[in-house]
Amino acid sequence: MDVVNAQDIHPPPVQNPPVIVEGMFSDKGLLFQAVVQKKFVSAPKFGFLAVSEAIGQWDDKEQDGYQAQGNITYELTKGFSLMGGFHMSSEISIRPALGALYVYSKEDFFIMLNPRYYIDDIGNIEGFMMGEYKPKISDKWRFYSRVQGVYCFTADGGAHNISYARARVGLGYKEFAFGVAGNFEFYGPKKINENSFGVFINVALF
Repeated sequence: MDVVNAQDIHPPPVQNPPVIVEGMFSDKGLLFQAVVQKKFVSAPKFGFLAVSEAIGQWDDKEQDGYQAQGNITYELTKGFSLMGGFHMSSEISIRPALGALYVYSKEDFFIMLNPRYYIDDIGNIEGFMMGEYKPKISDKWRFYSRVQGVYCFTADGGAHNISYARARVGLGYKEFAFGVAGNFEFYGPKKINENSFGVFINVALF
């Protein structure tokens, strides 16, 4: 008589990462970011990825803005998915996007790669990368570091549109992380540079 494995009857539950919410307080203003990456419990090949940001300047309200994206993902193989969705911002109206998503995650290391193509009159191509390294110091404390970057250019001619790099270094305590932060941003074909420095705090909301 064959022995039936309990996992054959009840598949393992979907392990979803937490929602990450972060605020950065800098010499220029406030940056808020939220990242949501979830799989559908009833159809775990499918998932949802959303990133939203809001930027407020201390002394120049004309520079305030936001951007948001939402995507449906389909996992082809472990860690690699195709995706389609939308992107919108305070400067650009809503536009559809197609892309790919690669995620590799361990207890103290995480990396996400996300190239995508925007379907509009401009046809921008954008690459997004985020990596975290957070080794344990004790049962409750971790060293925390993150590098995050975007490079966006036009498909026709390859002119630079916008790019940025963000760095975070500090400590993690339970679901919180905090420390010093730097943002390095470049705009337009001439890559006009604007930088800001400050402190950050983020929390993993389960």
